[in-house]
Amino acid sequence: MYNESERIRMSSLGGAERAGRSGLPWGGVASIVGGVLWVSVWLLYLATHGTGMADQHGRLLGLTHHDFGKFLVPSLLLVTVGLFHLRRQLPEKSGLATRAGFAVAMIALAVMTVGAAVIYWSVPWGSYNLDFQQPIIVYPSIIIFFFSTPILALGLILFASGLARARTWPSFVTAAVIVGPLTIIPFLHGTLFGGGFGLSWVIIGYGICRGR
Repeated sequence: MYNESERIRMSSLGGAERAGRSGLPWGGVASIVGGVLWVSVWLLYLATHGTGMADQHGRLLGLTHHDFGKFLVPSLLLVTVGLFHLRRQLPEKSGLATRAGFAVAMIALAVMTVGAAVIYWSVPWGSYNLDFQQPIIVYPSIIIFFFSTPILALGLILFASGLARARTWPSFVTAAVIVGPLTIIPFLHGTLFGGGFGLSWVIIGYGICRGR
């Protein structure tokens, strides 16, 4: 039997725990915002660059696709927060494939973030100056970003295998983790990045906010 003071203390701890669980799921919010930002950048990119590999050098409100591309950096950072949140909800001793997939995906996201920063933030706002001031840095960054996308897809597919086994999240979250990165592989759609990746993270964020 607990005395009165112990009952009060345990009741307080239980209330705090429930409050913590009912708090705002920042991983879900970050995923949704990052996904919406990615889709927005993609649509604006298509409106100014064109749907193929040939650059149309269009402008929207005086801004170029280089300007819109700058916002890929915060989008990728927010997606990274969402991925980290998914990993935290898995058992600490997850399978080797899950741990390896998470590590590969995090490295690929970091490389893509740095690559996007170098590619787009090296160009002045409102400019289509393709004679980059530091081509020795920018051109390799484009290639690295380009080839990081299938590596990210591989990492997330391996990571999704752990999500499927753990059943921590709804099945549509696992499906979005698998399908989403496939839409950014340039070989499949002919542009530097695809909008399906952002949409997948909106779905993932919804799943995180909704819970099991």
